[in-house]
Amino acid sequence: AGGALLRAASPRCFSSLRGGAGASPLHKPVKCVIFDKDGTLISFHHTWSPWADRLIERLVKRCAASGVCDERSIRSEVAETLGYDLDQRRVRGESSLLAWAAQPLIYDAIRKCLEDRLGLLPDDAAAATHTCWSECDGKEEVVALSNNTQELLSRLRARGIKIAVCTSDARVPTEANLASLGIVALVDEIVCGDDASNVPKPAPDNILNICKKLGVLPIQTIMIGDTNADLKMA
Repeated sequence: AGGALLRAASPRCFSSLRGGAGASPLHKPVKCVIFDKDGTLISFHHTWSPWADRLIERLVKRCAASGVCDERSIRSEVAETLGYDLDQRRVRGESSLLAWAAQPLIYDAIRKCLEDRLGLLPDDAAAATHTCWSECDGKEEVVALSNNTQELLSRLRARGIKIAVCTSDARVPTEANLASLGIVALVDEIVCGDDASNVPKPAPDNILNICKKLGVLPIQTIMIGDTNADLKMA
C-alpha cells in the first residue's frame, strides 16, 4: 500500500491530474491530499487493541468490586459495546464503534453500557467511566503502514500540494503519532475527533472545513482512508 501511495505522488500519475485543454471536472490540478490516520498512516490494531485491553481491565477492577456485576459480564458487555473480539484481541470490523467513532462518542457509549447493560447507578457509571477512561496517549507501539511515508509527503509538499490529516482519534495521541512518524512539519492541518469544530465521519464537514482553511477547492482534493466512513465523507 505504501508503494502504491508513493507511486501516486510520481510525475506520471499526477500528470493526468494537471488539467489542460479539454480536461474534465475530475481532472483538475490536485492541490490538497487528506489522510486518515489509523489504518492508513499507522496500524490500527497495534494502537487500539492494547488500548481496549487496558480499558476493559480497568473497568473490571473498578466495577466488579461494587458487587453489582461480575468480571465475566463486564468484559463481555464492554467488549461488545466497543466491537472488540476478546479471543482474537482485535477490533471486529469497520462497523465496530472503535473503528469509526470519535473519542467522546466512545466515552459516552461506555458510560451507557455500565448503566444500561450492567446495572450500575447513573452516578456510579459516570464515576467509573471517568476513573477508568484513558485516551490513547500515543505511547502504544506506532507501526507505520508504509516505509516511505516521509518521502511521500515530501514529494507532495515539493509540488506545492497541501497535506492534512483527518482522524476520529483525539488530538494529543494524534500529534504524538505524527511525531513518531516524523511528519509533523509536513502536515498543514490536523482535524481530530475531540476538536470543538469536529463533525464525526462520514459527514463531509471536516473535509470542507479543511479545504476552506487551506484555500483549496474540494474538487482539487484527494481523501485517502481505509473505511467506508472515509469514502462516504469524501
